[in-house]
Amino acid sequence: AASTEAFDHQQQTEWSMQAPLTLADNSVLQCNKVIGSGLRANVGPLGVRYRQGGERCKPIGRVHSSSLKKLLQERAIPPWWRDKVPLLYAGDTLVAVANLWVCEGWNAVSGEAGLEIKWQLNQVDVI
Repeated sequence: AASTEAFDHQQQTEWSMQAPLTLADNSVLQCNKVIGSGLRANVGPLGVRYRQGGERCKPIGRVHSSSLKKLLQERAIPPWWRDKVPLLYAGDTLVAVANLWVCEGWNAVSGEAGLEIKWQLNQVDVI
């Protein structure tokens, strides 16, 4: 269910990816080490931010980039979750959208160490 508390979309957090990160809405980001998939493991600490509008991502396997708004609608993410989806940044570059997409160029390739991102609330996958 949607929270009735005001959600601060301006908040930003740094995540080392060494341990789970509890976000302001009590959801949790964590990652598992994998090989040949997920986010490149050597990406370094990530910034966790939220939608401001205008963000774009080219998910792996897509021909073109799309607005985050369109991608979330295509995936049928409920409107009340869309602004709470954690966006993962390396510097000012969007590299992944929660556990939904890794942006092209930031994915682990065959044989390369990767990180599978999980986003959970009460130990259940949020989306």
